[in-house]
Amino acid sequence: MNYVDNLSYKIMPTQNFQIVRGCAGCGSKQNFLNREHFRVNANGNRLDVWLIFGCEKCGHTYNLPIYERVNPGKIPKKDYERFLSNDKELAFQIGVTKRMFSKNKAEIAKESITYELIEMQKSNMESAGDCLEIILYNPYDIPVRNEKIVAEILHVTRAEAKRKLAEGKVIVRQEK
Repeated sequence: MNYVDNLSYKIMPTQNFQIVRGCAGCGSKQNFLNREHFRVNANGNRLDVWLIFGCEKCGHTYNLPIYERVNPGKIPKKDYERFLSNDKELAFQIGVTKRMFSKNKAEIAKESITYELIEMQKSNMESAGDCLEIILYNPYDIPVRNEKIVAEILHVTRAEAKRKLAEGKVIVRQEK
């Protein structure tokens, strides 16, 4: 009897995404780290909310806009209170949301992204051939190559993982 093993993993970031941008303090492109602090500013009857990033070398800051010139009633009261208290969980949640970076045309430092694989489900199903199917849930759209994931899960070299993928012994299906 032959089996297909099904494994499900979720790819989760372990730290906030970093931004690559020109630093006015250093005079060159640098990585900016999430400071896990918000800046809330009132201008008349409008509010601005930013997530603060700092240059990893000199500390020069960059404010990533979250809300700009919005009516205070448009911001959920619970979120507003979390912004004022510098809620670290909210800062992390926003700090790994690619949509927020792309909306602000902020370049993510892809080489600095770290993640962990969280096993969600493991099961055996009868099938016509020996095969391993890995289902990856990637809600944060972290760029990672299939052979790297397979090597991590199976504890083999990347060359061996690449060979297994090419031979069809391992199939990777990515879901968002």
